Amino acid sequence: MYYGPTWGPGPWIFFVVLLLLIVAIALSAFLVRRGVAGGTSGAHRADGTMRETGLESARRILDERFARGEINEEEYRRRRHVIRDDGTSPGD
Repeated sequence: MYYGPTWGPGPWIFFVVLLLLIVAIALSAFLVRRGVAGGTSGAHRADGTMRETGLESARRILDERFARGEINEEEYRRRRHVIRDDGTSPGD
């Protein structure tokens, strides 16, 4: 019988496969948790609706405050102008 060095990968290959499997499972869990897997982008909620951007949220809150009468029309228009996409203030 020959008891010299073997040419196969050895028993350590099972640990490498196990490590790769753990990394793949962890990565899959991370992607599913972030909502990236399945073709959805990070801008979508789990129910399929789009998330609001900060600007949209600010406009919605301002509209609600105006509708409830917390601010008058002049204040509403001034603040609406400030939160526009260009970010300039009314005096600019």
